[in-house]
Amino acid sequence: MKKFLNKHQFHLIAVGLLLVTAAAYHGALQGEFISYDDDKYVSDNHSLKADLPFAGIKYAFTTFDLANWHPLTWLSYMVDKGLYGLNPMGFHLTNLLFHLANTVLLLVVLRRMTARPGSPQAGSLWKSAFVAGLFALHPLHVESVAWIAERKDVLSTFFWLTTMWAYVSYAEKPGVSRYALVMALFALGLMSKPMLVTLPLVLLLLDYWPLGRLRFGKTKKQEKGLQALIVEKIPLFALSACSSVVTCMAQNQGMAMSTLTRVPMAHRLSNALVSYVSYLLKTVWPAKLAVFYPLVKPPAWQALGATFILILLSYLVFRAKRPYLAVGWLWFVGTMMPVIGLVQVGAQSMADRYSYVPLIGIFIILAWGIPEVLGKRPIALSAGAGVIVLALAILTQNQVRHWRNDVTLFSHALKVTKNNYVAYSSLGTALARQGKYQPAVDLLTKAIELRSDMPVYYLSLGNAYFALHKYDEAIDAYSRELSVDPNMEDARKNMEITLARQRSSRQPGVQPPSKEAVEHYEKGGVLYDQRNIDAAIQEFRAAIRICPKFAEAHSNLGLALKQQDKTDEAIAEYNKAISLRPDLAEAHNNLAVALYFKGEYAQAWKEVHLCQKYGGSPIPDFLNALSEKMPDPGS
Repeated sequence: MKKFLNKHQFHLIAVGLLLVTAAAYHGALQGEFISYDDDKYVSDNHSLKADLPFAGIKYAFTTFDLANWHPLTWLSYMVDKGLYGLNPMGFHLTNLLFHLANTVLLLVVLRRMTARPGSPQAGSLWKSAFVAGLFALHPLHVESVAWIAERKDVLSTFFWLTTMWAYVSYAEKPGVSRYALVMALFALGLMSKPMLVTLPLVLLLLDYWPLGRLRFGKTKKQEKGLQALIVEKIPLFALSACSSVVTCMAQNQGMAMSTLTRVPMAHRLSNALVSYVSYLLKTVWPAKLAVFYPLVKPPAWQALGATFILILLSYLVFRAKRPYLAVGWLWFVGTMMPVIGLVQVGAQSMADRYSYVPLIGIFIILAWGIPEVLGKRPIALSAGAGVIVLALAILTQNQVRHWRNDVTLFSHALKVTKNNYVAYSSLGTALARQGKYQPAVDLLTKAIELRSDMPVYYLSLGNAYFALHKYDEAIDAYSRELSVDPNMEDARKNMEITLARQRSSRQPGVQPPSKEAVEHYEKGGVLYDQRNIDAAIQEFRAAIRICPKFAEAHSNLGLALKQQDKTDEAIAEYNKAISLRPDLAEAHNNLAVALYFKGEYAQAWKEVHLCQKYGGSPIPDFLNALSEKMPDPGS
């Protein structure tokens, strides 16, 4: 038995890591799409065409959507969409599989590098396994794995590690074909996420330790060795430069970069220094993790304190003259540099996802440093490592639970951060989708108090007021949105609809729905979103029994009946809604779709035009399908 364990030690460790990591992350598979970027990347992205390969590939390689150029990330989403449709479980599964692959790759590559004959500070399998375990199970990495929109993290890291694996092969036996493989994998990584631009510098660090290709000294031979290794990586640096230029173009086009006027350099520098220390603290004590940390200028004492800590740590690292310390520290500092905030992209001060690769450097320091400090005590070291990994697994499992849906994610963010306007807004919007409009109004109002320059917050607030039939407040919210951004077409359309509803509600003899009817109507909407169609129909009918002239309830009842293929009954409800409210754009849109499926294309076009007249926007895919059956007679 002992002989078997010794022979298959590596494989048993790898399998154990996979099982523990899968168990810690299994809850992520039940997660929904998050409205914070998941919708833009996948669920509401109509450009993501899995069924049209050529169009999809063209989109992936030519788009600067979301202020990035990462074609392989887009293609991976298209593959998932083709396999799973829009079932979020499939997208979560792919993220998790990449994370599991990255864990094993890190174990393989690190073990291979540190176990090379003659390499300085040669490491053991268990040290490499400890690094892989920390990487797999640290709660700071939950965001990269459990967030569908962060596919680029796990995908690019896969190519980062395969590039390292190819580079080790090249270092062992240099050759054109092996170097070409390094370049190819590196290019694929850059096409997944541009954060890989620092990888050539990391490879140079690995030349020093653990590969032992570089010796620092004053001899001409050593100087030439360093020059040769730098020259060797010029093609890789060239790829990094190209990726950086394209990324800047994408971010400028998407207006993602903050100007120095908005975020001065002094603010950026102080935030960067404090963020470096914050990442280290969260590595040691991973508490109060949130999906968004608002960007605020740190007090001067924090910036000065962070500067002192970083200088002290750097001094201790280089004074110790341990190669793994220098490599691990420079890995962390260097790979974090593109996202530390000196070039401010977005409105966050820091982000857990940015630590996915940089923390490998810190984990190397811990794995090689702890045994050196404590001495050779295999039983104590093994027990300690096991306790740490188990504790991290439990913390990760708990952190994964927060990523179940918008409500759980942003409720947690509000608990662990202050003045988090993104969390207030996102939670408010999520509650509005559940029909909880008054709590949504309160949260959105708080978000606007913190950030009055965000037009989308006013849009969400106006929509919530509209659902509460508070038309004056809704009109005020839309007006304030248009004052911030006059080009917001959604606000303009919603304003027109609200004004029409306000006029009709003030007509003699027209009474707004009772509170009880609205409650049934809103509950029906929630059940419909949950695909519980039978229960939704019951709630819509209950609303109509209480208020027979409730036009929106008739329209939504028709929508639910259409889901059960009761097209004629659905059309009757749409017509009833329109007779009560001729300006109800959504009823015209729903009727157009139903008529399309009955083959009444001319009448469908008539309803499309009425929908547009009253401020509605039929889905482009539906208009394209209708055009194929019959060109628009009004064009």
